[in-house]
Amino acid sequence: MIIAMAIGALAMAQPVLQERDTTFHVQEGTALFVRNERGEVQVTTWSQDRVRISGEFHGQRSDFTVRVRGSRLEVRSRHSRGPREIEFEITVPTWMNVSVSGTHTDISIEGLEAELEARTTNGDLAISGGIGLVTLETTNGDIRVEFARGRLAIQSINGDVEIFDSEGTMSIETINGEITLVRTDASRLDVTNVNGDIEYDGLIDANGDYSFSTHNGNVTIVLDSNANARITVSTVHGSFESDCPVLMSRTRSGGRQFDFEIGSAGARIEMESFAGSITLRSRGECWGGL
Repeated sequence: MIIAMAIGALAMAQPVLQERDTTFHVQEGTALFVRNERGEVQVTTWSQDRVRISGEFHGQRSDFTVRVRGSRLEVRSRHSRGPREIEFEITVPTWMNVSVSGTHTDISIEGLEAELEARTTNGDLAISGGIGLVTLETTNGDIRVEFARGRLAIQSINGDVEIFDSEGTMSIETINGEITLVRTDASRLDVTNVNGDIEYDGLIDANGDYSFSTHNGNVTIVLDSNANARITVSTVHGSFESDCPVLMSRTRSGGRQFDFEIGSAGARIEMESFAGSITLRSRGECWGGL
C-alpha cells in the first residue's frame, strides 16, 4: 500500500509532456521571428502560404506565444519559473525570411529560398539552403551549412564550421575549432581562425579575393590546374609546402613572407599562419602544365 502511494505521488510529481499545434495563413513579405531560450528549433519548408507551429514541452509552467505585428510573425517561449526545454517544429513557405535565436538552443533550418538568421549561445546550427543574407552565430557549438547562396556571415567561438556546396561572398570566423569549406564557389572570402586548421577545397574566381588566416593551426588550399592567382604566403614559426613548383617573385621578413603567381595571376589569395604549416594542393595536374 505504501509502495503504491509512493509510485502514485512520483507519477503526479513528474511533469506531463504536452504538445501545442497551430497554423497561420501568411501573405508574401511576412517574416518569422522565433525566440526559444532552451531546447530546439527545427524549421522546414513547404509550398503553402501558411506557417505551422508545433511546440512540445513538459508541465504547466512552459508554453509559447504567437503574435502578429505588421509583417512580423513572432513566436516566443514562455516560462513561469525559469526556462525549460521546448522543442519547436515549424513549417514555413520557402519565400519567408526567418530569424531564430536562443540561449541553450540547437537550431536547424532547411529548404529556405530567402534570407535567414540563426543565433544561439550554447547550441549547434545546421543550415541547408538560404538565399541572400545568411547570418549565423554561436558561442559554444558547431555550425554546418550547405546549399546557401548570397552573403554569408558566420561566427563561432568554440566550435567547428563546415561549409558545403555554397556560393557568394563569405566571412567565416572561429576561435577554437576547425574551418572546412568544400565545393564552394566564393567571389570574396575572408576566413579567420585562432586555434584551429583551415581547409579550402573549392573554386577560385578569376577576379576573386581570398584571405585565410590562423594563429595556431594549418592552412590547406586545393586549387584546380587551370587556376589563376597572385598568392601571398606569411608565416613566422611555420612552413610552406606546394604540390607544384612555384617561382617566388618577392620575399620579405627574412623569407617568412613571399609572393608568387600561378596561371595569369587573376585572383588574389592570402595565406597566413603564425605557427602552423601552409600547404597548396593541386586538384589533378600542376598549374600551367608543370
